[in-house]
Amino acid sequence: MKQKTLISASLILTITAAAAFSQNKPVTLSYKYPSQGVTYTSRSAIHEIMDVQGQSMDVYVNSSLRCLVKPDGDKLSITMDSLSQNIDSPQGAMGGPVDVKGKSFNLGLSPSGVVTDLSGAKKVTYGVAGSADSDLSTSFIDFFPRLPEKRIRPGDTWTSTDTVRSEAAINNMVTVVTSNNKFEGYEDLNGIRCAKITATTQGTSTMRNQVQGMDMKTSGNFTGNTSTWFAPDGYFVKFTENTKMTGTMEMTNEGYSFPITLDITKTTQAVK
Repeated sequence: MKQKTLISASLILTITAAAAFSQNKPVTLSYKYPSQGVTYTSRSAIHEIMDVQGQSMDVYVNSSLRCLVKPDGDKLSITMDSLSQNIDSPQGAMGGPVDVKGKSFNLGLSPSGVVTDLSGAKKVTYGVAGSADSDLSTSFIDFFPRLPEKRIRPGDTWTSTDTVRSEAAINNMVTVVTSNNKFEGYEDLNGIRCAKITATTQGTSTMRNQVQGMDMKTSGNFTGNTSTWFAPDGYFVKFTENTKMTGTMEMTNEGYSFPITLDITKTTQAVK
């Protein structure tokens, strides 16, 4: 009887959320993944343009991952299917697929999408050809789009400021971003009626990493835009991001610094 009561309560909540999504009533968007989980694919592309003593150098970084996200008590269970990173630079190509298939960890996530516990991801380490070992925390620190912490209706706008800190063996990053958000309304995506939120972004980012044994620091200002499609069941269906950053790259050990421009695109979406 208790199990049937819980199931009935869950159905009522789902029906209520879906009804709000079908009208222009205020809604509260929050993460609550369905028991069967959601499989995601994510792809990002970074084009770095460096000005080294008047000579332009191009570096391309392409990354992808596929994973399953399921509820596990008060946390989420992340099971990896694939992960890869490829770097193409004037010095040659490096990287490739990483052996993470089947590896899993738990992640803490607040209802609004703030990652509260990455300790499990930090324990899942892997090696990348031509670089030191890394872990999965850098892939999931900003994997989940942030949601407003208030009820919203189509047409509403709001401003939010977030600080994202990522610490790994070869990569430490601090990003401060201000977003001007708008609830555009509802849109059908892959047969799911989703709440669509767009944002223009601006901020600063500082990253320290190690590539081929060289310590580097990249810092600068960025602008961009994002789009999020969120389902009434409590998960995001798609997220896109376009960012442009201008700043400086420093090779701290060698004492060199030079201007750098980064164009970044990212798409993460649920797959059936």
